[in-house]
Amino acid sequence: MAASSSKVGLYIGLGISGLLLFIVAIVLIVVLNVGTSIGEPTSATTDFGKLDKMELPLDTSGLFATPTGSGGADGLYKEAFRAAVSMGGSVGFEEMVKHTAEPEKDGKLKPIIEKLLSAADTGMSSDAELNFDSVLVCTPKTTWPIRDRIADMALCLNTAGLSYRADKSPDMAVRCFRASTIFGKRLWDNGVFVSHKAGALSAIGYGLSNLERNYKEFQRDPAKAELAHTLYLQYLEVSQKWSTKERIERTVQPVTGDLWNLAENDKDRAWRIEGVMFMGFAKFTVSDSRAPTIRSYLQGKTSNSDPLIALKAKEALLFSEADARSLPQ
Repeated sequence: MAASSSKVGLYIGLGISGLLLFIVAIVLIVVLNVGTSIGEPTSATTDFGKLDKMELPLDTSGLFATPTGSGGADGLYKEAFRAAVSMGGSVGFEEMVKHTAEPEKDGKLKPIIEKLLSAADTGMSSDAELNFDSVLVCTPKTTWPIRDRIADMALCLNTAGLSYRADKSPDMAVRCFRASTIFGKRLWDNGVFVSHKAGALSAIGYGLSNLERNYKEFQRDPAKAELAHTLYLQYLEVSQKWSTKERIERTVQPVTGDLWNLAENDKDRAWRIEGVMFMGFAKFTVSDSRAPTIRSYLQGKTSNSDPLIALKAKEALLFSEADARSLPQ
């Protein structure tokens, strides 16, 4: 009887172990195939390094000083963005900036310039989040207008710098170019959305290119001109890689597997958020059989431990077909 009982116990133990292994295998299969059920990712996100966080250290200390510590610069940036948004649609603001040669003398544009200049002279905590969502909610419909608005704020600042230089005020010109570079670098490091970082690249590019030309042709400082040129090349390399990555989403029919891969595996939080956001658009670009899977995936994300990802998942579920049809391309 003892031997028989031992065998029964052994069989029961083996059965339980087998059942546990089976359950683990099923879970693994489900997890590994979530992306497949949504769609297969492509080389745009699966090739080596595609989901690495893009770094842009930019040591500008040889050109100018950047204030450190918590001083409230993040609040000034939000105020400047709010002022730009309050002027109306992005096209209107863009046209005003592009057709105003002396923005520092314009009653509507001058406050934006002053806030950006003041922010560049004010400290900002290294862990501060630059998030303008309370001014203009970031969705697939607004992400590119937000990027363009930020880029136009920087263009306005740099145009003012060129105007100051023409008026024989070289120090003010450098202040503007410096402020643009600092604005961009802070947005790159602390901005929470892809649109923020894309706009940041424009601000950095404007600022460094104008600093290089200024020190090369006007203030005649070869060392600073060379440093600005070196930093500009660093910016340019990252900017080109960033533009390539943006093609994943900037299309009338994004690959849902790539969006899933961004949302789940990108090392940059901004791109993880972006992947979730654009799943809301992808609901309307896939077959009817795949759309419920996307909705289920987004529903799961609404309880994510990252509150911003959870929020964007909720917004993605509410993203409508009318929103999708009006998406700028």
